[in-house]
Amino acid sequence: MKYLSLNSKLNYPDFSINLDSCSKHCDIYNSNVCYAKNSPQRKLNKIFKQKLDNNVLLLDSKNLKPLELEILASKSRLIRFFSFGDIRHINDLRLILKLCKKLESKGIKFWLSTRNDIALLQIDKSEIPNNVNILFSMPLDFKPHDFIINQLKEKNIGFSEIVDTKNKSNCHASINSESCGLCEKCFTDKNIRYYAHGKHVQNRLKKWRLKKNE
Repeated sequence: MKYLSLNSKLNYPDFSINLDSCSKHCDIYNSNVCYAKNSPQRKLNKIFKQKLDNNVLLLDSKNLKPLELEILASKSRLIRFFSFGDIRHINDLRLILKLCKKLESKGIKFWLSTRNDIALLQIDKSEIPNNVNILFSMPLDFKPHDFIINQLKEKNIGFSEIVDTKNKSNCHASINSESCGLCEKCFTDKNIRYYAHGKHVQNRLKKWRLKKNE
């Protein structure tokens, strides 16, 4: 696939871009908890890394017709946006939502995770089609102002967050470090809590929080 990628944990394709925007505003990236930042695939697989860069160029072209055709050719009814990277600005978001709307009649559902609250606040509720579940990724160390939370809820935008104990999580894949399997919560639910899993993730999270509180 030229634009879509397959992830060993997910059972459906994903459209991702490089991490340039994440490095500028995402505390998950800066805390080193970010699995995408630490991914051997991104660091060692030159073809995959080039795909992430090329997908940025596709967004910049403002023409997602090639991606639309590839989604249809994949015959997948579930597509994720941004297991790597994030919306850079409102133009990215509008392009993606227009694509989702075009494919609504095909029965395809989308899941889009983003930390870009500025773009989400700029978008109108009427621009969000019913076949896309947008989850705002909550900051690690503070809760956004209630005004922002309420604005997002009014647009039917959900929330995801990283938690540090398994009993706080409602994501079995993160709790057990396994495949998503048949779970489709991220495509439907509005409150997803991921356990910070992985060999070194908990230690990285603790060290980052200690440093932030010094």
